Amino acid sequence: MKKILMIAIMMVVGVWAMAQAPVPVKWRASARMTSATEGVLTVKATVQPGWHLYGMDIPAGGPKATSFDLAGCKGVEFIGPMTASVKPVAVHDAQFGMDVTWWEGSVSFTRRFRKTAAAPVIDLSVTYMGCNDQTCAPPRTERLNARILPMKEKTVK
Repeated sequence: MKKILMIAIMMVVGVWAMAQAPVPVKWRASARMTSATEGVLTVKATVQPGWHLYGMDIPAGGPKATSFDLAGCKGVEFIGPMTASVKPVAVHDAQFGMDVTWWEGSVSFTRRFRKTAAAPVIDLSVTYMGCNDQTCAPPRTERLNARILPMKEKTVK
């Protein structure tokens, strides 16, 4: 009976600890058509003050790199790589004992696409890890969807 009680307490504490893990980055996705058949997916990360978001190319044995999974998208064909709006800062990370890249503040990632169906769906996930000078949040995966907005109309003057 004591063992069962101890296991139950450990499970409750574990769930509570996971619920208390900081969420250092907020994510938002949008898509806009740039022509009748092509558009741009934009995924924006807003990093909490004092935290940083690791780059997309991190050496093995380091923190979790930021990565995007677009396998849930239907009716679109992506063109080219995902690109960041600003270059990440290259630093020596004392917590991991290696040179890494990261972003602070906010950064947007874009990727062009071509529509291949009448009603495309952009469902994606982003996996990332955020740290500050004292601790790291565990790697997280956020699921996002982007409604595809029509092309902006040009105003005539």
